[in-house]
Amino acid sequence: MGIVAKSICIGRGSLLFVALLSIAACSTVSPDQVTTFGHGVDAAKLQTDTTFAGINEMVTAEEVNRAVRLSKLTEDDVAVVLPAKSIAQWDRTFDVIHLYVANLTLLISPDRAKDFSTATESLASSLGKLDPKLFPSPGVASGFTELGRLLIEAKAASDARQAALTVDPAMQQIFPTMASAIGASNDQQGGLRKLVWGIWEERLDSQSIAFSRASVEARRPAVLTYIDLRDKRDAQDLQMASLHQSYLDLAAAHSALARGSNIDLTAAVDRLQQELEATRALQAQFTSLKPKAEEK
Repeated sequence: MGIVAKSICIGRGSLLFVALLSIAACSTVSPDQVTTFGHGVDAAKLQTDTTFAGINEMVTAEEVNRAVRLSKLTEDDVAVVLPAKSIAQWDRTFDVIHLYVANLTLLISPDRAKDFSTATESLASSLGKLDPKLFPSPGVASGFTELGRLLIEAKAASDARQAALTVDPAMQQIFPTMASAIGASNDQQGGLRKLVWGIWEERLDSQSIAFSRASVEARRPAVLTYIDLRDKRDAQDLQMASLHQSYLDLAAAHSALARGSNIDLTAAVDRLQQELEATRALQAQFTSLKPKAEEK
């Protein structure tokens, strides 16, 4: 009995030792983890740029095809879906996130860790002064306001994990609201997906009317145009569904960074890279199929 009891005590002690080691291993963030999270942010930004450029390019091409039939041309007849002001709002969102990542990088640089408090306080102060209209949605703006508040608490952090853990609630607000601004589906009110879907639906409806009015001999081109419009609509919706998921993956990546989970962080960033590649592939596919008249 004594030997058995001693063995059990040793076993429990070993388990406790392993558990303590696991906790210690997650008590800090390595430079590689901050870099990995930064790569995830970069991938999401590139995917955003690719998706938005594709929306404006493909929808504008269809606007041109429609405008040539008008008796009078106005700016509204060839308007882009995402004007420069909207693009700037998303750019500003990523600019702030990149600044946050840069601040974390200070904490993993032994010779610059002392600069973290000053840089973080400066970022927090600037966030408190930003106009909410400078961001894609009120929800995103609110998330950055909360980030500014939490950064004041985080400025005393001595390591990157402590800082990430402090501001994680704000990041869990920012990234999902970015995703919501895109839309979980193409019928979500207020989402970009619904807006773009509606534009393509208008084009399809117009083509359907043109088909019904055409002679039998002229209907084949109308059908082919209808199919082309449908495929473009579906491609862009897939791109935006992917972008919606990528913003959620960013939330998961930051959560993993805050917990010190390298496995979960790597998995989330790998998904982000895959979403970026899928978006690029869709864009390349439809660019290669663009009619000659649109390339001139």
